[in-house]
Amino acid sequence: MPACILVSDQERPLNSSLLTYARKSINKEGHLSLVDTKDTEFYGAVSFVKHCRLGSSRLFDDGRVCALFAGFLLDHHVLPWKDIIRALEINQYSYFKRFKAPFVIITFFRNNGNVFIVSDRCSQYPVYYHSDNNAIWASTSLVTFIDCLERLEFDEKWLTDFFLFNFPIHTTTCIQGVHRMPPASVLCAQTKGSIKISVQNYAPIYRGSIPDCPEKETKELTYQVFKSRIPKYYSCLTQGRYAASVTSGFDSRVSISFKPEDIQLDLYTYGIPGCLDIEEGKRISESLGFRHHYLAVDESKMDGFYQLTEKTIALSGGSLNALRSTLTFVYNYLADHELEAVVTGINADHFFRSSGVTPHTFSVAAIELVKNPKYLPLDNPYFSVFKDKEKSFEYYLKTRETLEKQYNWSLIPLSERQLTFAHYELATKHFGGEHSLADNYVTMVSPFWDTDIRELSYNSNLSTLALTPFIHENFPYWKRHSLFGYILSKHDKFKNLPVHGLKPKYYAYGNKYSLSFAKIYFCGIQKALKTIFPSLDVKIPAERSNEWVFKYLLPNFSSNFESLRLSKYLSSDACHNICRPGTNGLVNFHLAGKIVTAEMLLSLLSK
Repeated sequence: MPACILVSDQERPLNSSLLTYARKSINKEGHLSLVDTKDTEFYGAVSFVKHCRLGSSRLFDDGRVCALFAGFLLDHHVLPWKDIIRALEINQYSYFKRFKAPFVIITFFRNNGNVFIVSDRCSQYPVYYHSDNNAIWASTSLVTFIDCLERLEFDEKWLTDFFLFNFPIHTTTCIQGVHRMPPASVLCAQTKGSIKISVQNYAPIYRGSIPDCPEKETKELTYQVFKSRIPKYYSCLTQGRYAASVTSGFDSRVSISFKPEDIQLDLYTYGIPGCLDIEEGKRISESLGFRHHYLAVDESKMDGFYQLTEKTIALSGGSLNALRSTLTFVYNYLADHELEAVVTGINADHFFRSSGVTPHTFSVAAIELVKNPKYLPLDNPYFSVFKDKEKSFEYYLKTRETLEKQYNWSLIPLSERQLTFAHYELATKHFGGEHSLADNYVTMVSPFWDTDIRELSYNSNLSTLALTPFIHENFPYWKRHSLFGYILSKHDKFKNLPVHGLKPKYYAYGNKYSLSFAKIYFCGIQKALKTIFPSLDVKIPAERSNEWVFKYLLPNFSSNFESLRLSKYLSSDACHNICRPGTNGLVNFHLAGKIVTAEMLLSLLSK
């Protein structure tokens, strides 16, 4: 549901070619419906899937005010445009706390030339803005600025953030002068005369408070909140089937378990034929009586991996890492099969089950900074590739300072630092990149981005707030799945579907000895057989990303080494060594993905 708005002045009216680029930038693949409005000095547009419940009402224009809404509306039947406009006119910004799903509101008041931009509580649904002396532009997609700005200047700080943290931190973007809106904020831009911008918060950031209550009470409270909030995310279409990803784990199952009875749902799984996710996806779909879409990702599809990666970077505006390019194939497939709304379990593990340091999500630098607010990245391999280390180090210090200023980083407990980074940075940037890509094809959302659910994770003795592995010498692994095990054990069918070999009730106990006994009793024989006969333990991965990157992506990419734009910022020798044939290892794999992503993004900015 992308949206954009351009406001200029009488001395520089908006030309038709610029409007064409703007319109195209929020519907790059042509899968969406789009409505727009314009006059000499103003253009506004919003796009959406065909069966979107809000449809063209996402654009409001009464001649005095034009307003755009992107994102999700859960607790209203229709968009309350009059209340929204009134709240902006009288500066009653606390009004926007009532919108509990990811959203963006952009308005233009013709009478006084004021533009208002409203972000959601975590800025989960991104909105970017750019201004000069005569105009202000805002869009939910970086592609709008890449396609429409006459001059694009690369922001070097983005590169340091990307290599060290996997994504830009706070309001940084890859384009100088283009900023991402901070969370829970209202931006007011006065456009009469020189542009004047002010930003105010309408809600504070979340703060942790572990309750002094039995864990059983926390489990039941969590179940009731999920029961109240998750079904609402199956309400964004007027008709048609919803889709949900299903794997071998907990998170997607929890989202599916709260599906309203009258909703048509298809399940899908993507991966290499025979992998555990595919097999579990089939089994779960059969047990629940849902249609299952098996999206095979194998060697035959990887021949075009380089072109798929270029498309991924272009559609996401560089906000999605090249290593996640198979998602373009996935969302294109879903759109082609008329599955317009996708409900996922994304971020549930980061908020409630303390998913820790994995280079794909939490970077090494992020985790080190969580553990030590004064961490310096001098020995970090992701820092070693920079040509001007002194400048990159200064950018890192700015990022560290931003985290301190924005979140009181060093003053909050370690577990809260991890949870806060997961909510405000990892969720909004890493998975926000997936959101930006999906927006070209479908409506994609995770119920775990709901305000009530996010707040719940900050007030739980069974969430990441309490179970961060970095504060336990012996992490209580028997509690990690206790909460979601309890929730699934209350579902008529999911309670009988094993997760990693055990029924949910055995996780729900949250007891070390009962969980260990259940594992030995139910999984012991199978594990013993695999020990005696190793050939039985053939694990097929969901994806062979490492192999595909070095086999299909880098050979094409390496042919451009002579004209590598990144050589201005990174050591050419380091890039060659990392991307050369025969290179392997997890660090080199991730560095190669970053190099390809950044180089393709620089190519976009150079056009």
